[in-house]
Amino acid sequence: MHNALAEDFDPLQLDNSAITELVGKFLTKHKEYEQSVEHRVEQLEHRVTEMSSDLLRTKSKCFAYEVGMKELLEVDDMVAIKDRIYQLQVIAGNC
Repeated sequence: MHNALAEDFDPLQLDNSAITELVGKFLTKHKEYEQSVEHRVEQLEHRVTEMSSDLLRTKSKCFAYEVGMKELLEVDDMVAIKDRIYQLQVIAGNC
């Protein structure tokens, strides 16, 4: 079989073996891309779980930043401020 078709190609002239081969290739390709509903639901559940975990981590960091910023406003000692900033950088994953 050729990948390109000639202009005078007549599909009615194909023999049964060629048609069977083409249909077989099509079905094989189709099955490779087709997924069961259960498999797609499992993938979706997995992605939702990952996103929930990411959201929880983000909320935790936001809360830690809010608390840290409030603490910074109350501290007058430069060493304590630097220590708290370092702690916030650790929370952010920058250290």
